[in-house]
Amino acid sequence: MAAAVIRRLFGASGYSRLVRQENGVIHTMSAVNRKGLFFPIKIDENSPKSSIDFFVLNLCRSMADYVITTGEILRTEPEVTTRIQGEYQKELSEWRRTVRTRDREAIPIVLSRSQNLDYNHALFKKCPETLVYNGCLNDLIPSLAFKHPCLITVEAGPSASSAIYRGKSCPDLLFISEYRNYIRDSQIVDSPKENCLSEDYLRSEMRCVSVNRDSDKDFNFYMYERITR
Repeated sequence: MAAAVIRRLFGASGYSRLVRQENGVIHTMSAVNRKGLFFPIKIDENSPKSSIDFFVLNLCRSMADYVITTGEILRTEPEVTTRIQGEYQKELSEWRRTVRTRDREAIPIVLSRSQNLDYNHALFKKCPETLVYNGCLNDLIPSLAFKHPCLITVEAGPSASSAIYRGKSCPDLLFISEYRNYIRDSQIVDSPKENCLSEDYLRSEMRCVSVNRDSDKDFNFYMYERITR
């Protein structure tokens, strides 16, 4: 069932691309495009919702060995977790076990330079194996890959995730859920433009593998892969 949904969203070639991605970095984001810059949408009770966007988020979790989030996300989302969730939880978990050959769920890592972490947060309760890292993303990723080949999913805002677009690392796969209706400025992350992903970067560094504009009237869904030079 999960495989059929993935093929419907991203096509046969997109599905094949996902199956053969054994290591590297995946970034997933829900955003609006403002003059060629992608500004992430704030996740709260008022944010635009999409069952497909939620499926893609959990698909990325089902692929990963590690899921990276931030202390800031934990402070603003008291119930956030990196577990596979939703309508297709059982199917994605089975797909992870049989196709991705991973026997357990991804290990969460929280990026935080602050000591102000609530260890009673739902993430630590539901995922007791959660790690905390006090450095930056571009130091963490090579240290994980040095230990063993692994696939890392990044679920972080632009202040943290922008590092993978300008440092030593570059995402191997990028999923963008682009909201295409009106949205108030208060509903998007207030981020400096230099931290935002740009269309110019996508054109020069990444290749669009799949576009789906038909599955949700409010969102376009894109899958990009890193250009190998």
